[in-house]
Amino acid sequence: MAIFADYTRYINTVSETETFEQEVTYPVNLPEHDLKYEFRGQTVIETFPVINTETFVIKNAYIVIKSYIFYKFVKNENGENLFDIQYSVYNNKEDYLASPSLIAYEDDIIGSFHLISSEDDLRKKAYEILKNQINITNVIDD
Repeated sequence: MAIFADYTRYINTVSETETFEQEVTYPVNLPEHDLKYEFRGQTVIETFPVINTETFVIKNAYIVIKSYIFYKFVKNENGENLFDIQYSVYNNKEDYLASPSLIAYEDDIIGSFHLISSEDDLRKKAYEILKNQINITNVIDD
């Protein structure tokens, strides 16, 4: 099982030279060990580095789940289970068939909670979750 999809990868880098200023209001009840404790209850101007985002798109990529982990006893307040997925993105199906090591990107969905019943096929559930990611569009099942 795999999918064809347009896969978008976002790479954020912190600028070493560019910065911006922003007004920040700190809560009154900061704990004493907090690095900003001296500013509790105050509004100050802070300087932050600019974050630059690069976008790479692979049209009609071939995406294969490498592994998934279902945590039966790790649930959130809504009764959803923790479910982690690791997947490989190939430029095309031919690369995958020629050699599974010709991976364009490896990615994951970590720390994601989902409602899972005892009747669910976890492999199918993993692909359902994968297909609903914001960076995976125009999905076709293979």
